[in-house]
Amino acid sequence: MKSASGGQEDHKEIFQGQLEELKLIIDDLDTTSVTIFGDFNANLVNPSHPHGPLLRRFSDENGLVISSEQLLPVDSFTYISEMRLGETSWLDHCVSTQDGHNIINKMYVNYNISFRDHIPVVMSLGLDRLPIVEEEFNDVAPKINWEKYDTVKLREYSLMSDIYLSRLTIPNEALECRDMKCENEGHKSQIKMFYENICKCFVKASNDVLGVNNNKNKKFDCKPGFTEYVKDLHDTARKRFVAWREANKPRDQND
Repeated sequence: MKSASGGQEDHKEIFQGQLEELKLIIDDLDTTSVTIFGDFNANLVNPSHPHGPLLRRFSDENGLVISSEQLLPVDSFTYISEMRLGETSWLDHCVSTQDGHNIINKMYVNYNISFRDHIPVVMSLGLDRLPIVEEEFNDVAPKINWEKYDTVKLREYSLMSDIYLSRLTIPNEALECRDMKCENEGHKSQIKMFYENICKCFVKASNDVLGVNNNKNKKFDCKPGFTEYVKDLHDTARKRFVAWREANKPRDQND
């Protein structure tokens, strides 16, 4: 990843746009096991760093894991300043989907090697543990044009959803598990079933209140809270991504 440097406001906007492009690339892949490695120029340890909070919020709201933060010691560093002798920072990170994070065997900073001012981070992946991707329930769920319904209809849909959701049994033990590499098959099946039942509740409510839309060719595109603040950047990133993909995904010659 090539990130904008510096702490000016325009650089923050560029950084937000780059994060949006990464999310588009992840969404376009036909795998759920994704790890993105590189110089994010985001210091998560220093709260005053302009990019650190943006990366953390982006990861949290898109269900991503900052694997480098989870797996490396808190005193790690990957950057040595050439301008300020002796000053170090942790700017290189690995951001993963949950499945991508789960196949990481180990990760470490190789302090014996440096490329100019950066120190490489090394990781090994357990490709034998890649999950089998099953058909998503969302792939066959109808997509609804919410804009054509008034507040009365939306309120009715909300109430009907609450009724169906209130009937679900919540798998508290599985949801409260904090083991990032949990191998409990019971937890996995309970969470999967819980997720599918939640989806079914919303579909039932929409069928009861709004009717059925038979257009099943498009996936539901959820834009979490992060993109509410960068909608224009999201649209721009989408156009750039489509153009890049149609050009057979050329690589940056400067990388």
